[in-house]
Amino acid sequence: MSNDKGKRRKKARRWYAAMALSCSIPLVVLGLLLAYGNVSVKTAEASELITGFEDVFTSVGVAGDSLSVNSFSFVPVSPKTEENVEVVEKKPGEDLKNKYASMQIEIPFGDTSEVIDNATINKWVRIEGDKVSINEGAVREYVNAWAKKHDTMGQSRKFHTASGYDITVKGGNYGWWTNKPETAAALVSMLKSGEGGKFEPVYYSEARVYGNDDIGSTYVEVDLDAQQVYVYKNGSMVVKSDCVSGKVANGNATPNGTYAITYKERDSTLVGEGYQSSVKYWMPFNGNIGFHDASWRDEFGGDLYLNGGSHGCVNLPPSKAKEIYDVVEKGEAVVVHGGKQAAPAPELTEEEKLKLLQQQQEAEAAAAQAAAEAEAAAQAAEQEQQKKEEQQNQNQNPPADPNAPAPAPNQSAPAQNQPAPDTQTPVAVETPGT
Repeated sequence: MSNDKGKRRKKARRWYAAMALSCSIPLVVLGLLLAYGNVSVKTAEASELITGFEDVFTSVGVAGDSLSVNSFSFVPVSPKTEENVEVVEKKPGEDLKNKYASMQIEIPFGDTSEVIDNATINKWVRIEGDKVSINEGAVREYVNAWAKKHDTMGQSRKFHTASGYDITVKGGNYGWWTNKPETAAALVSMLKSGEGGKFEPVYYSEARVYGNDDIGSTYVEVDLDAQQVYVYKNGSMVVKSDCVSGKVANGNATPNGTYAITYKERDSTLVGEGYQSSVKYWMPFNGNIGFHDASWRDEFGGDLYLNGGSHGCVNLPPSKAKEIYDVVEKGEAVVVHGGKQAAPAPELTEEEKLKLLQQQQEAEAAAAQAAAEAEAAAQAAEQEQQKKEEQQNQNQNPPADPNAPAPAPNQSAPAQNQPAPDTQTPVAVETPGT
């Protein structure tokens, strides 16, 4: 008898537990649905949720198959990577499935390359009848991963100095920097075409060499401790010079980092707060900081930079500035290290990189405009000189007066100091007849 009572109590507890769960589950489900927004959840997540409920019901003796995903109404939500899906319509006579089935994309990077295989492309491309949908979000994610793997701009670099030391140089604006929006757009365009092959990313800036060791064997080294500039071409030092870098005492120390020669310009006027300097050789590499001749200095090197340095530029003897100007090229790396600094060079943010790039582009545009204006002024001066020469020639050889009477033929002018012949008409004199 007691055994029957125990069974009935156990059964009753199961029943009460099942009733409690059956009343609370709708509230839990509703709360979860609302939490996802617009009463929408992803089907896969809903399946896991229902499976969990089935396990609970089974533990209390309720049949698990009484619940299923199909018994609820779910609105499918595309994952974030499917935003801005690009749709391409089929061309007449085109076999879309076969076209994309064999498609592969190769992205070269120096001696290596990365292949986007068909399996990856199939995750980005969906063919439905006569239309192809391209998942732009997934393409952007891939490009972001590519940039993170290959971009070197602003990164720390291992560097072997001319003095024989191995150091780490931080900061700067040199290196590979992928233009991610334009690269993603170009890759989507290639996917839309359905034609595989090689794909070249779009870059804000490029290094001279591919890979992490992107400086190569042609570069300029600035040793602020030694106040020396070394220029290397294909691994050989071609120029060595003393220099005077930025004045440390007033916070104008030349910043450490790896940079790139922005451009080269002859006969420039450098203007800053409280100064204006004319130089013959100007080679900026970090915004308004660069190499130039300093004819006003009698000494270079040593500790002059501590209290008698520049506004940040690397001052050079005029003869050495010319030598360096003749051998360096735009885009070559400039490695600045050592010296006493007011503060270490900070890592550049994405916004700072864009601002620095804009400054470099503005400087290049200003240099190009100045060169064009100088050429136009030279042409105008030349034209003015030609006009003056023509005027002088006209003054020396005036044209004949068109109104002057032409001289009679074979008529010579009367001799000087000789009386003019008598031009009176002779008169006949009558005499008496004889």
